[in-house]
Amino acid sequence: MSEQAERLFEQALALEPAARSAYVENASSSDSQLRVEVMSLLEESDNADEFFDRLGAAVFASSFSIDGDDSPRYQPQDPVLPEGHVVGHYRIVSLIGSGGMGTVYRAHDTRLHRDVALKFLPSSLGAEPDAQERLLIEARAVAALNHPNVCSIHEIGESDDNRLFIAMPCYEGVTLKEQLRRGAMSVPDSVATAIQITRGLAAAHARGIVHRDVKPGNVMLGSDGTVRLLDFGLAIPVDANRKSSGSTRGTVAYMSPEQARDDALDQRTDLWSLGVLLYEMLAGVRPFRGANAPAVLQAIFNENPEPISKRCPEIVPALERIVDRLLQKDPANRHASAAAVLADLEQALPSDRTTSRRSFFSRRGTVVTVTLMLLLLVIGLPAWRNLRDESLLNRSATNRARPSIAVLPLANLGPDSPDAALATGMTEELITTLASAGDVRVIASTSVAALKGREIDVRKIADTLGVSNILEGALQKIGSRVHVQVRLVDGKDGATRWSQSYDREFKETFAVQEEIARAVIGELGLRFDRDRQFARQHPRNIAAYELYLRGSDPILLRSQSGIWKAEEYFNQAIAIDSTYAAAHAGLAIAYVRRARNASDPGVPPLKLLALAESEARKAIALDATLAEAHYSLGRVLEATLDFPAARTAIRRAIALDPSRSVYRKSLSHLQAWSGGPEEVLAEARRALETDPLNPYALSAVASGLYGMRRYDEALAQLQSLAAVEPPLQVVSFAIAQVYGKKQMLPEAIAALRPAAEAGDPLFQALLGHMLARAGQRDEASRILADLITRQKRTGGGAFQVAIVHAGFGDLDQTFEWLDKAIDDRSINSFIMGPTFDDLHRDPRFQRFRARLKLQKA
Repeated sequence: MSEQAERLFEQALALEPAARSAYVENASSSDSQLRVEVMSLLEESDNADEFFDRLGAAVFASSFSIDGDDSPRYQPQDPVLPEGHVVGHYRIVSLIGSGGMGTVYRAHDTRLHRDVALKFLPSSLGAEPDAQERLLIEARAVAALNHPNVCSIHEIGESDDNRLFIAMPCYEGVTLKEQLRRGAMSVPDSVATAIQITRGLAAAHARGIVHRDVKPGNVMLGSDGTVRLLDFGLAIPVDANRKSSGSTRGTVAYMSPEQARDDALDQRTDLWSLGVLLYEMLAGVRPFRGANAPAVLQAIFNENPEPISKRCPEIVPALERIVDRLLQKDPANRHASAAAVLADLEQALPSDRTTSRRSFFSRRGTVVTVTLMLLLLVIGLPAWRNLRDESLLNRSATNRARPSIAVLPLANLGPDSPDAALATGMTEELITTLASAGDVRVIASTSVAALKGREIDVRKIADTLGVSNILEGALQKIGSRVHVQVRLVDGKDGATRWSQSYDREFKETFAVQEEIARAVIGELGLRFDRDRQFARQHPRNIAAYELYLRGSDPILLRSQSGIWKAEEYFNQAIAIDSTYAAAHAGLAIAYVRRARNASDPGVPPLKLLALAESEARKAIALDATLAEAHYSLGRVLEATLDFPAARTAIRRAIALDPSRSVYRKSLSHLQAWSGGPEEVLAEARRALETDPLNPYALSAVASGLYGMRRYDEALAQLQSLAAVEPPLQVVSFAIAQVYGKKQMLPEAIAALRPAAEAGDPLFQALLGHMLARAGQRDEASRILADLITRQKRTGGGAFQVAIVHAGFGDLDQTFEWLDKAIDDRSINSFIMGPTFDDLHRDPRFQRFRARLKLQKA
């Protein structure tokens, strides 16, 4: 493709589709070959402007969908690489899209086991040094930035047929152009989005890079809340003393006057484009419009845009001044730098937002439409009302008068999971610190996490959680610095009571947490007792803290490989800082989980439990005020069957951090050993006081109802929880027991199969039990044989074998294996429930209880 054709092609793309043909016809009237070439490019790309705008989403999305059509509508000029084709260490998965300027595939990185996007030059451009150089410029420019608001580059490579490609991440989200098709954005969302774009530009400009093509199609709104600047293919080094390229490149509607004239460029050309974007986000239309490219250029050169306040009446004067200054035709009259724009935008960020959680910090991309009301419907509105009545959610006058607060999950504006873990960690720290004040009711993180990313009125959140205040905010880690912005909202009227921004070195993270907590406690009218609130020790090394947060990801504990990964993170943290108590406590929990799974032939369960106890006691010795340390010891002591000491440890954890419902849930579980079902239910309800949306606490209530033989109530509760996504295994396990007692054995078997077939030994055992009771003895026998083989291989899991024997009605074998289960510590408290009523009536069960040092039934 000639340079003239490419330039005309790009100019045509800036127009509305209906105007392109006439424009090309007029611009190439004396050159029919040029006209045919340009029109062919437009036809082949099936509206190439949309292609590249949508390609921004496609390249960085985990799936590709255009207007509900999952198949790419853009036909590549080059033969499509087939699924499974290998390019270097990448295996092609599918074509994302293709057009005149490149082809993008979804591929799997066989070295690092991750999906990526591979962007290839068309072979027709491969021989052109300028085209290859532009691809190299893009890769080098982006790779040099390493900024959360700029798409990252994994590597640049060359295929066997000498085609250059860039390997990039697959992010999830949509482009700003897709978002703008829905109309103008709210003022808070527009400003929050512009702030992140400006941060990306500031990072580029600091590296001496001018983007030159800032437009909605090159801005991705990630579903994780991060806004990323895409496509640095036209980027140039800053040099105000030379022409930009010798030819005008870019997108006409977003070009600065100097770029359109092909004058010398500096970073202020990007600031003009940013002004056009901000105007369009607020007004829903571009500031400079026309039927064709010359008309648009004429407007850019000579006309002033319509005052934005006419299109956006709610705009504040300060923000209107920012837009006006960015759109000054003389670069000298614009902001001097992106950093200056950023400072003005952050001052203009509205602080009186009372209606939208998402408006506080941009949660861009595909908006999560599940509201809190839908969440309640999923849980089950009748069951929810019952729980409100049965628990202390129908708070007394005294409880209502007590200050209360929910700390919503801090929005992560960083690019990857470690930053997400940091946001989660800071949220947990704030909850813990505020809860330790003693005179304030603080909602646990599990309930507020259910609201993450939801577009819900903060007043509705406050009413549902039963709190008088909401603390919300966002966090972004950039290099060695961390930026945090928070505000305290009155739950009754949504008014902002207090707000503050912090921009500190990352190593000062804990000082920021203390400042926030101090301010909130003071605003709530409580006395700030520093010794009480901040007695716990913080890690001496911030890198150790980051590793601890990664290991604490609850998703890791859902699989054996995940538990090993968590161990790895905790061990790395300890290697950096051996005095880090929380890392030792986390490692103890990981060891307990491995021991309870009884699926590790390399280390016997008893040895794992010994390691766990050592780590838990080390954590307490390092920091006796750390609730996690006492909780980890309680979990170890329960696994080693020292129930009185376990209860003491768990109660100590609750006293130190009353906001963690998981501690209450563990205590509820412990009560099943020696207490009655009423005590189990009471502890579960106490967990709901601070964690009303926690499905695990709700399932614990159902377990208490089951223990009291209120089967229909338990079943109704569990059936409503069965709709929660992702599915909770604890619900399937509990519902199978209820089905078993109601003689609904086919339903019990169906509830157990998914987890059993995935390899969970406890589910396999209960499945074998139910199959045997249902007369499906052959399959039950196969499961029994597999569990016995597993027990011999790992040295643990005798309890699972006992469960299946109980289903066959073989009580002699059942008690023999229960004795072995005490020895290998695989015994589980659900042996005390109604599922095993037949065992409880056998005299040998009293001997079994005596071995466990439980009181006589």
